[in-house]
Amino acid sequence: MRVQLLFLVLLAGFLSASFPKFILERFEPDQNLSLQPLASRQFALVVAEGKEFYLFDLEKGQPLYDTKEISQLLLSDLRQKSQYEAKVSLASGLMKEIRLSREKNEKQCMVLTGTDAHNCTDKQSCIVACKSNPNCDVMLYANGFWEALLDWSKKRNEFDSKLAEYEKSVALGNFAQASKALSEMSAIAASIGKNPIFLNQTDAECQSKSSICFQYCQKIDYGIEKISNALQAVESLRMLSDEAAKQEARAQAIVENSKAQDLYLSTRDARLQEFILYSENKLRTLSEKASKIGQDAATSSSMLSQLGLVQQNISQLGKAGLYRKAFALALEFEKKALEAEQDINRSFKEYEAILRSISELEQSINKSEPLIGANVSKQYLGELKSIKEKMSQRPLQESANEVENLSKRFSQLVLEKAPLQAQAGASALPASCAPAAILLLILAASARRV
Repeated sequence: MRVQLLFLVLLAGFLSASFPKFILERFEPDQNLSLQPLASRQFALVVAEGKEFYLFDLEKGQPLYDTKEISQLLLSDLRQKSQYEAKVSLASGLMKEIRLSREKNEKQCMVLTGTDAHNCTDKQSCIVACKSNPNCDVMLYANGFWEALLDWSKKRNEFDSKLAEYEKSVALGNFAQASKALSEMSAIAASIGKNPIFLNQTDAECQSKSSICFQYCQKIDYGIEKISNALQAVESLRMLSDEAAKQEARAQAIVENSKAQDLYLSTRDARLQEFILYSENKLRTLSEKASKIGQDAATSSSMLSQLGLVQQNISQLGKAGLYRKAFALALEFEKKALEAEQDINRSFKEYEAILRSISELEQSINKSEPLIGANVSKQYLGELKSIKEKMSQRPLQESANEVENLSKRFSQLVLEKAPLQAQAGASALPASCAPAAILLLILAASARRV
């Protein structure tokens, strides 16, 4: 059993005496284990083959089985290890920085445009606002100025609305909505940056003769770079939030795995012993059948030898405590046993067919004894007995051929011994009715004797 040494070092001061015993009792020597401490250090996840089986309380020295408790511990662990609170604080703090960075120049521009004291929501209201400042009043005569002022005023309000939406979403933990608000804020900030009120002759947008650039207000920093940083932080939080939503299902899976492992441990010895008895009986039954079909069982015998080796390996793995491997090998045994059984049964059906033919012929010979005589009957029965005894020592087809030849000789003898009338009646029947014909001849002969 391989256990991560780093974990043991980290938890050297926390491991309870029952923890090693717990591991030894619940897992097998060949299993790869990963023991993962939670942030609290009081608990550790026991992972086998990449699957989470137990959440172990190191102080109490026992696993947890309460789904709600495990879910809360996993969620707390996720947040601590991912620095969730710090990321939320960072995401919120960036918005405060944006407010500070835009504040000075934005307030100054609002004074210069009169929008600090008046609303600018349409052409008329924007003209009223602008006329409240002498400098702005002069600019009203410039082509496109009031339109630029209206556009900035609307975009500024939209930016503030999205900023408030973002902060509310972060506070509620709705990071998908917060991410959407940030993306819209970034687009608004980029648009404001191209507003003619702020553009000057050094800007790329002012290089053509048809450009409109008023250079009326100083450029305002709406924090595009900070929004980008916040977007990364929020995306990280969104992913963490998605992961947090999975912790209840994860806890449920751990509890189910714990109970399944406990059940497996409580039944594995009995299951293995039951299978070993089953496999021994299966081998015995197949071997008995194979022993009767002679040389036709050559392939089957090889398969049975392999089955025997598999069965021995299963038993040895069980004794070594490697039950999982034993059960896996049991599936292989089942597959090979089915193949061997199908092969043996094919030949065994032929074997049973030959026995039936022998039995039927014995009955016919016994019934014909008054016709063919006791000595001849004994001779034929002796030959059948010899065929039966040799069946397990040679190919079944040879036995089948001998039975067929003996049957033909017997039929011919009966025809020769029977009265001519009965013989004529038998010859009128088709060859497939030979046994019936013979029986008729025997009955006819017996009737005449009476």
